[in-house]
This record gives sequence, C-alpha cells and structure tokens, in this order.
Amino acid sequence: MKPILHKILIIILLMPLASTLVCGSQASVSPDHPVYDFLRRMETKGYLRDLALYSGPHSRNEVSGLLQQIYQHQKVEALSDYDEWYLIKYLAEFSDPRTGPLIAEEYYELHLLRYDYRNWTILGDLRSSLSNRMAPDREPDWQYDLGGEVRADFYRDEAGNSLGGYLRMITRAEPAEPGAEDHFDPEEGVPTIHRGGIANTNWVHTGIVWESDLGRFAVGHDRRWWGRGIIDGLQLGSSAPPSTYFRYVADLNRLRFTFLIGGLQTGFGQRSIAGHRLEWQPVRWLQLAISETVVYGDTSGTRGIELIYLNPLYPYTAAEPMAGNKDNNTSSIEAAVFPVPGVQVYFQWFLDDLTLTESFTEYYGNKWGLLAGTHLTDPMGLPTTDLALEYVRLEPWVYTHQNSVNRYQHFGGSLGYPLPPNSDRWMARIRKGLRPGWQITGEWQFTRHGAGDFTKSHKHPESQPYVPKKEFLQGEIGRSAMVGMKVEYEYFQHSYVSLRYEYRMEEPEQSYSLLGVGVSIDY
Repeated sequence: MKPILHKILIIILLMPLASTLVCGSQASVSPDHPVYDFLRRMETKGYLRDLALYSGPHSRNEVSGLLQQIYQHQKVEALSDYDEWYLIKYLAEFSDPRTGPLIAEEYYELHLLRYDYRNWTILGDLRSSLSNRMAPDREPDWQYDLGGEVRADFYRDEAGNSLGGYLRMITRAEPAEPGAEDHFDPEEGVPTIHRGGIANTNWVHTGIVWESDLGRFAVGHDRRWWGRGIIDGLQLGSSAPPSTYFRYVADLNRLRFTFLIGGLQTGFGQRSIAGHRLEWQPVRWLQLAISETVVYGDTSGTRGIELIYLNPLYPYTAAEPMAGNKDNNTSSIEAAVFPVPGVQVYFQWFLDDLTLTESFTEYYGNKWGLLAGTHLTDPMGLPTTDLALEYVRLEPWVYTHQNSVNRYQHFGGSLGYPLPPNSDRWMARIRKGLRPGWQITGEWQFTRHGAGDFTKSHKHPESQPYVPKKEFLQGEIGRSAMVGMKVEYEYFQHSYVSLRYEYRMEEPEQSYSLLGVGVSIDY
C-alpha cells in the first residue's frame, strides 16, 4: 500500500471512533471559544488588525497567526499583566503540537491521546459539561454534553502547503416532556431521540482543509459565520446549526475573499446556499465588507444544483434573474472604525429585498435589517474591562420568502440573527477580568417583536389597486427583558466552573428568576 494511502486509511479508520478524541492545526475553532473575546479586545486596543477575525470558521493555524501578530506588536511590552497572561496562555495552546509552545510550557495544551506516524500527528481530547438552570416552581432545566474531537494534520512543508482533517462530536442530553416522540422533521429543529424522559441530540463538526499559496480550501460540516455582532451578525450567524459546505478563502494582504456553497435542511424540499464576501482594509483604522448570499430550493426535487451560483465571481444580483428570479437573494454592507485605541464602532446594513422606486420605510417589499454597536476596552480607566453596546433592528418580513422552500432558515432556525422578522433588540454587556482565570460578566437585553415570523411572507396581489404599507412593529407587540450576571473560573485548561443569575420579564406581566450552575472539563 502506498504511504499516502496508508495515512488516509488511518484517519478514516480513527474518525468513526472519535467521539472522545481531539487534534490538529487545521481544525476549526468553535465560535464559543474564549480566545475570540481576547482577540476582539486586542483588536480594539490596537494590537491587532486583521480581516480574518470576522469570517469563520477559523482554523487553529489562523488563530495562531492572529496571536503571533499581537506577540510581535512593537508595543507588546505595554500589555497589562492580565492581558499578557492570556496572550501567553493562548500562544501555548495554539502552538504546533509537534514543536511545542514557544513559551510557557505549563500552558501547553494537554491531550488524552497522541499518535505520530511520519509527518502525521493525531491528537485526542475528551470533553464533557453539565449545566443546570433552576427557578422557583419550575422543573430544573439541565443539559449534559459528552464527546470530543479528533484532529489529524500533515504539517506545513517548505512551500507552505498543509493538509488537515478534524471531527468534533458531542452527544447532548436534556430533559423532555413525558411521552415526547422522536422528531426528524427539519422544521422542528435538529433530529432528536427521546428515551426515558430525556432528549438526545448529536452535534457533529467535521472538515478537511487544504491550505497553500492559492488560498484555503475546506469541505466540511460545521458552523460558518460572517459579521461582528455581540450575539451574531445579520447575514450568516454562528447560532445556526452546522451545515455541509465547500468554502474557499483567499487572503490578499488588505483584501480577503470568501466563496461558500452548501446544503441546508428543510422539511419540504431541497434547499441550498451560496455566498460571496469581500473584506477590505484601506487603512489600519477602517475595515469594510460587502457580502451576498442566495438561498434556493425546489419542492419537486428535480431542480438540483444551480450551476450559475457555483461561479465564485458572478454577482448574485445578476445571477438570480438568470435562474428565473425565484430565489432568496440577500446582500450586506459592513464597516468598523477604530478612531482611537480602546474604541471600536461598527455597523451592518442587511438587505433582503430593495426597491428604490418605492418608500424605503413603508413599502412592504423593502426588507432590511440594521445592526450598530460599539466596543470599548478599559472604559473610564477601568482596567481589564470590556463594554459592548448594540442595537439590532429587523424590518417586517426580513428572512421570509414567498416560496417556502427559500426561507432564510436551516433546521427551522434563522441563518442570520436569531430573532424573527419585525423585531428589535437593545443590549449591553460588560465583562471584568478579576484576575487571570476569573471573569465576571453583566448583561442586559430588551427585545420587542411585532406580528409575523419566518413562515409568514407578504406579496402584493396584482389585482389590488394600491400598494400595501408596512409599519415597523406592526401588530400586537410583545416585549421581554433580561438582566443577568455570570461569574466564571477556569480551574484547568479549558475547564470551567460558572455561576449565573438571570432575571427575566415577559409580557403579559410575567417575571421570574433563574439560577444557573455549570461545570466543564476538557482533556
């Protein structure tokens, strides 16, 4: 057997057994990883400016490169002891496992399994977590995760080429209503099996990544996201369940281009997505991005893949009419400004549909969303502190489509921001580092939602002699608010214990408190 076939066979045989394993530099980094909070803090403070930060998923190799930029900054010596501790910790964690960390051996990532074969190294970790939210007169709302990840990488050669694969699998158990039935309808969410009053769900993230001077090519089943909101961006959000895709990324100094195609799950026909994103940094204090997506499907099962959407350079605004003008085409404009170190101001304007000849605010066919916010580091002289303020607005019928198969959804949830159309949200989040490993976070949200959801689109009847008007928050308005506080302690590498309190208010006049505790381990 040829050596390369031998290597591939080893990976294929190991991956099905990898629900308790972890490894490699090309493996994706979950959007929930705390390294993103650190990178965003360093970006706002002026130690990092890189377009890659807001177009994921990111490989461990990419994250390592971002951390190296901070480490090599000319003013890195001015970092506080707190920020320096996290920089050293993450540099060690994301270092090449074959060569070991550059510094701080005590922070080097530990692995449950390691297997070396010529140029290949396979690493494995076990991951488990348990959380429970409790409230008076309510059943405990607990969640238990058990699984892990396997990573296998052919490390970079002299020409800069590298190949890697990864598989992350988590089995999640949650309480369920007595007698609940299994469901496999994508409109009801991800497939869930019920046993003994417990709902069990499998979450899988996997991919094969080839990186060279030509760019980064990835085939995987994972979460993917664009944008920089506190919770999510408006066009592609990390909150959506994983989906299968092909992704190409080209980094061209101050330009970054992303091409994405993939499949989506729906209960009434085949659904696919394609997207382009171009990011540009003309000067160090300004970042711009334009992006577009198209969701298209067919309830008959005869349409198949639309070849015109597979061209990475063909604008979808022109391609959609060529495909029959029946698909869900969206676009987005983003900007981030860094006026002074410690301040970031950003916005995103999302366009689902736009008709310039009609009223921008009243015409039912003008469907758009707005996200605007600011991120401050060490505000008012408070050290080791981050403050984020944000407003999100989704006009009526955003994300909907007259053809149900083209809704902007995957497994019944939004592909973009996790709010239904005709909603808005104000929110603030403040995080204080008490000492290395200890953090306290406070959060406030106020949300409004009018009539409508993803299933209710609107179309002007041709026989109707007038153009109907939309009104933001039209219909009966529901309001909800949340105030929360969380204390978290990292007692071991990637292993946390947390305590969270939430006070929630929902109309009509319903309020309650939740106390949450959580513990996780990663080895």
